Amino acid sequence: MWLIKFILVTLNHFSKAGAYIEIEFDMSYDRQPMTENNQAINWKLVMKHNEITRYEPVDIILEKIQWTYWNGMTWKNLELTERGDNLFAIPTMKKRSLKFNCPEDMVMYEQLGQPRYFIRGTIDFIRNDFAANGFYMIPIIENMTFDYTYRNKMLVPEQVQSVNNGGVVDETESLNTYGKRIKTVFTITNKSKEFICWIKLSFW
Repeated sequence: MWLIKFILVTLNHFSKAGAYIEIEFDMSYDRQPMTENNQAINWKLVMKHNEITRYEPVDIILEKIQWTYWNGMTWKNLELTERGDNLFAIPTMKKRSLKFNCPEDMVMYEQLGQPRYFIRGTIDFIRNDFAANGFYMIPIIENMTFDYTYRNKMLVPEQVQSVNNGGVVDETESLNTYGKRIKTVFTITNKSKEFICWIKLSFW
C-alpha cells in the first residue's frame, strides 16, 4: 500500500524566505510484488490450466506528486522553478532534484509536538494502480542534500556593531546612510607598538 502523504522537514533552510532552494538526492527502487496476486493456486480436477487468466506483470509507479507548504492557515501549492511533480515517475533516473523559491509566507507547522518548516508531497496519481499482476516500484531516497542561495536580492543587516578596545559602537545608522563608511580600525592612543584586528562574521 502507498502512503498518501509524505513530508520533507528542516529547521534551517526552509526559513530562508525568498531564497532559491535546491534539494538533491539519489533514488533507486525496490520492486515488490502484490501479495494477493502471488498466492499459490489450489488446483482442482474440474479446473484446467488454460482457463486461468494470466496477466502480464506491470509496474505500479507514483506518476504525479503535488507539493505544498504550510502558510499558517492552510497547505498552499508550492511553485517550483522546474517540474517536480514527476520525480518518482521515471525509474531510470537516479539523480533527482526539487527546486523552488522559498515562499515569503511559509511558517512553522507543529508535528508530533515539534514546530518545524515543512513541505509536503501528496500523491495525485498512481500509474497501473489497479493492475491485476502489478509490482510496486517503491522509491528509496539516499544522500539528500539541501542548498540555498539568494538571487537578485540585496539583504541588509538588521544591526551592525563595531568593537574597539572593549568599546562597542552601533553602526546600523551609518550602514543605512548612502555614501557613509564604517570605520573598522581606530587609532590606538597608547605608545605600545601593537596592532590587533578582530573581525567577527555571523551568518545566522
